[in-house]
Amino acid sequence: MTTSNPARQADRATARAHPLDPLSPAEIELATSLIRVDARAPAAPRFVSVGLREPEKARVLTFRPGEDCEREADAILLDREMGSCIEVVVSLTRAQITSWRVTDGVQPAITPDEAAECQRVARTCPEFLAAINKRGVTDPDLVMLDPWSAGHYGDEPS
Repeated sequence: MTTSNPARQADRATARAHPLDPLSPAEIELATSLIRVDARAPAAPRFVSVGLREPEKARVLTFRPGEDCEREADAILLDREMGSCIEVVVSLTRAQITSWRVTDGVQPAITPDEAAECQRVARTCPEFLAAINKRGVTDPDLVMLDPWSAGHYGDEPS
């Protein structure tokens, strides 16, 4: 999808959606294309998530089938070069970015491609190969590697 006519894209992407419907493929494509062409966007953003930004409850309760409604997307990006987490809000109805916030020192959720990258790196790491060889394993593909984050267990004690 190109961004040559964002208003037309927005009309197609949000046509008669319920306020709580999950984002359609067209809405996700619109949101990501608007983010990619924004001057603030990293050269190669890693999209961690793109999802529905839920409207206020009052709007949901007053919605009537067939009405148009404001649709927004929340996107979380990782700028791999700068190590920054970027939180973006996109108005799908107006085909424009309404909020752009960069947060340093925050790690968004690990993505499947990052997990695969961790496994590739570990399988060629000399220290890892030496450790498994010491245990009699000569084929690193026989080792199950689970690179998922352990999580956050609270703040450091002061």
